Amino acid sequence: MARENAARQLEDYKLGLVANLDVISALNTVVQTELALSESKFQKDFSRIKLKIAAGLELK
Repeated sequence: MARENAARQLEDYKLGLVANLDVISALNTVVQTELALSESKFQKDFSRIKLKIAAGLELK
């Protein structure tokens, strides 16, 4: 959704309907959302590793 919004903001900017700051804000939202997703995936994997260590399982 964030990417779609950014694309629409860029289209609107080309038509003169929004300011460049609106486009930058939309692109920032895309980057922040992708960063949050990456961090969540990392935390999931890290938690899985910690659980395996705590359970005495072999890490592969």
